[in-house]
Amino acid sequence: SVRDVRRALPEALGAVLVLGSLGLFYQCIVYLQRRDYVAAILIMFIGFAVVRSGVELLRSSLSE
Repeated sequence: SVRDVRRALPEALGAVLVLGSLGLFYQCIVYLQRRDYVAAILIMFIGFAVVRSGVELLRSSLSE
């Protein structure tokens, strides 16, 4: 039903964001190996923001 979709969608998007941030952190490690510290720091902050967004989506959907 519609309620199930409304509950499952934020959970799925939150999980995708959290798992997708692993790719960003991998890229951060790649940039660190290339000694491109500025790019690594930028990617790291973006990764943290994506993780935080995913956790907030998961938290709001699980509290309902």
